[in-house]
Amino acid sequence: MSVLIKGGLVVTATGSYTADVYVEGDRIKQIGANLEVEADEVVEAAGKYVLPGAIDPHTHLAMPFMGTYSQDDFETGTIAAACGGVTSVVDFDLQAKGESLLEAIERKKGIALGKAVIDFSFHPAILDPRPEIIDEVKKAAQEYGTPSFKIFMFYDFRVDDYTMIRLLEETRKHGGLVQVHAENFHMIQRMNEIFEKEGNLSPWYHAKAHAVIAEEEAIDRAGKMVEMTGSRIYIVHLSSREGLWKVRRFRDRNIDVYAETCPQYLTLNEERYKEPDWNGAKYVMSPPLRSQDLSLIHI
Repeated sequence: MSVLIKGGLVVTATGSYTADVYVEGDRIKQIGANLEVEADEVVEAAGKYVLPGAIDPHTHLAMPFMGTYSQDDFETGTIAAACGGVTSVVDFDLQAKGESLLEAIERKKGIALGKAVIDFSFHPAILDPRPEIIDEVKKAAQEYGTPSFKIFMFYDFRVDDYTMIRLLEETRKHGGLVQVHAENFHMIQRMNEIFEKEGNLSPWYHAKAHAVIAEEEAIDRAGKMVEMTGSRIYIVHLSSREGLWKVRRFRDRNIDVYAETCPQYLTLNEERYKEPDWNGAKYVMSPPLRSQDLSLIHI
């Protein structure tokens, strides 16, 4: 099967230009102006963008979490991804108690195979960091095809600072990347205790308990561990301006701290938590939406 896409605005990593794209099977064979080739199908793309398939590096498909499961499984989630131009997802694979990383990967692969309609891979999320799991990082990075590892500084299954340091050391030695949910557990725990004692349990107080300072402190602590080990780290779902400033300060000193954000942090603010009849619960997430002046909306 061959396809000739004619006259679209081709967007690449280095720029954009009007051109034809000729595809055979699953390979791009030619890109150029006014290509003269025979194709099984011709698509007129004038006035349209021609983009490479996107990679979504942060998905939660068929994921068990706090007694429930994420809404999308590998069938519905990857169909939605394909409709949006995403041709590959990297899904978080939560390690169960007692599992090796390989066992966790094979278990999740069994859930995905036969359902996913696009390419997929996994980030093993290390929830049971026994010494042998730290030792397995080398194999995961070099043999399993899963060189990125998720850890949490929040929730009951968070890792301690020593474990984070060891993971950073191992990924520095063997290739790989540590990703971290950066929020200070004890700050949030104390705020939850205070709000519960006061009877303040509405969605608004979820945002107040998960204060910006808890994210800011955790990013700073993670960055210091990167500085100590000479490794690198990737802050997932960064939500606040102060958190971003922390990342920038590390990067200004050539310390490899990277970050991502999510669409909700660029488009919504914490006023959503005030919607009547507990509709604000629809926006409960960690980290939460931020106030207008502390969010990423106007950066």
